[in-house]
Amino acid sequence: MTDPNLQIAVRALMTEFVGLYNEGDTDGIAAVYTDDGHRFDAFGGHADGREAVRVMYREEINRRGPEPRNPPGQELELDINIVLPLSSSQALVDGLIRFRGRHRRFTAVARLDPDRWRLQLGRVHPPAGG
Repeated sequence: MTDPNLQIAVRALMTEFVGLYNEGDTDGIAAVYTDDGHRFDAFGGHADGREAVRVMYREEINRRGPEPRNPPGQELELDINIVLPLSSSQALVDGLIRFRGRHRRFTAVARLDPDRWRLQLGRVHPPAGG
């Protein structure tokens, strides 16, 4: 049986991440990753560690232009298909990202650190066939 508190906490973490991304808050995004977190983007980029994750998101968000916040109607959205507990302190998250007319699969691993749930791994999958 799945622990409902784990489900709620991990889904709240993913909601927090989406809000930070839509605000363009790279410091906040980095803070939801573990110190040893990894991020893989859909284009083969990889960030290893919280500071590298911050830099990767900063570069991505800076490409939006002078305003880091996503404009209304162009926000990132996640549809979580599953939160699968791997242990009492780690869970696999899988779902779909919708962003600016594109749909991509994502996979994440959430880990319970001493103070809170954080992302240990975030991966956006490349487009199918690409």
